[in-house]
Amino acid sequence: MIGCLILYHSSITNKTKLQIFQAMFAVKEMQVEEDDEHTVIGYIFDVSQLMVWQAALEFECADVLVGFGFGTTVEEVKAKAYRSLAKRISKMFEMNALH
Repeated sequence: MIGCLILYHSSITNKTKLQIFQAMFAVKEMQVEEDDEHTVIGYIFDVSQLMVWQAALEFECADVLVGFGFGTTVEEVKAKAYRSLAKRISKMFEMNALH
């Protein structure tokens, strides 16, 4: 199984996000790339969903928006992670509109 995390934060540099991501999954085979100036995408191969969910929770606790996905191809997990991130951003805007 492949896991994917997409990390978005406008003021934390991608270099910092990359370093944290690599430290969290140091023992796993992974591929990490920058999507744009605020977004990092990480693919973790042969990983449990629990490990990815735990990492997502830790990033969210640090106010980094996270999308995640699981599947058998990089394309599949990236699409799922982007959908997850879009839902997260949508909910964030809904909550902000209520305040």
